[in-house]
Amino acid sequence: MPAAVLADGSEVPADTVVVGVGMEYIGYHHPGSYDEVVYRGDLDEREFCALWLAGGVLQASMNVNVWDVVSAATAVIGRPVDAAKLADPDVPLADVAS
Repeated sequence: MPAAVLADGSEVPADTVVVGVGMEYIGYHHPGSYDEVVYRGDLDEREFCALWLAGGVLQASMNVNVWDVVSAATAVIGRPVDAAKLADPDVPLADVAS
């Protein structure tokens, strides 16, 4: 069983060391408890946030090589959000709640 499945669908074994990648995860999403994952940022450059929604409510956020977003994301977790605004990195996280 992999330790993680990346955004591109590839699996990362438990003993993999990823160099040059920083990640922070906040909130919680139980496997199968979400119905949408929104990506905010640039996947190809490995600078993005993955955000898990259930019924339009933000459940969790993982930022990859994106810093200074934890406080803003924490304030929105548990609230209904506009997924289109959430996906747009030009829209401040404080403005994505619907």
